[in-house]
Amino acid sequence: MNKWIVVFLFMIHLQAISWDDIINSLIYKGENQVIRDLKAKLESQNFWQERISNKNVEFGLYPKEKYLILASKKTKQINIYNVHNDIKHIDKIDALFGKVQGDKKIEGDLKTPIGVYDFISKLSKDTKLEERYGPLAFTSSYPNLIDKNIFKKTGYGIWLHGKPLDNTNKIDTKGCISIDNARLIDTNKNIDYKKTVLVIARGELARSNIVEISTILSNIYAWKHAWESSNFNKYISYYNAKFKRFDNQSLRSFSRFKRNIFRKGQKKTILFKDIEIIPYYFADNEKYFRIRFFEEYRSPSYNFKGNKELYVSLNNKTMSILVEK
Repeated sequence: MNKWIVVFLFMIHLQAISWDDIINSLIYKGENQVIRDLKAKLESQNFWQERISNKNVEFGLYPKEKYLILASKKTKQINIYNVHNDIKHIDKIDALFGKVQGDKKIEGDLKTPIGVYDFISKLSKDTKLEERYGPLAFTSSYPNLIDKNIFKKTGYGIWLHGKPLDNTNKIDTKGCISIDNARLIDTNKNIDYKKTVLVIARGELARSNIVEISTILSNIYAWKHAWESSNFNKYISYYNAKFKRFDNQSLRSFSRFKRNIFRKGQKKTILFKDIEIIPYYFADNEKYFRIRFFEEYRSPSYNFKGNKELYVSLNNKTMSILVEK
């Protein structure tokens, strides 16, 4: 399928253009100008603001079914939500956190990390879970990309688990989050852990708004279009000076690598699907966003289909990429 047809179909899917608009534009403007107009629309913050105006993006943007667990170390509670299409509060549960206050930085510091994580697996007695962790446990993806590559955090094994099955009051939380066993069993019934995100905050939980989310979406497509057209200067302007790629490649090395690729001038097609944006505060109360989407990349020398992950901040209404995978 021709590239411009893909763009038209995408815009129709977004309800941003009709078939009549397409036909009239092709007649009076021509194919190349129509594509430029459509790309400009995708790069417009106003377009995305109107597009998501009926969505509740307080906790971010979720294109697929998703559950969200917001954990506050200050209130010592977790709140559970279904955040697909709208925000539905499921439960509020008292929780225990690591023995030592503050954000986790090194292995063995007994602190609970601050950040955004996925649940990787579910453990139970069937998987020989120790009784001190209660009836089951959800393992998290700590440390995440920004933890490892920017903040140089170490450690592992941060779980959401229960309390000892022997009914003792001793809770062994060396950085994990522990809740009452009965409530943990209810949580297991109410969520699909494979579709759940855990956001841990020191105090106030990060909120987003339509302006922020629409700004990020417009920036994502401007970055994508610069990438497609091998516009190196515009493309690299979206990267933070502290940038580290997933393999710890620095911005300087990454820039050199990308510049050499762009110089080849190869035609490429890049498609994004199911963009998910999650806001959260780090320990210094600076707001970051984790962005995930499905990417399809096609060029004469390289093809890729898979998930893309970015950690970004917003500086002067511009997306600034800190980590990319």
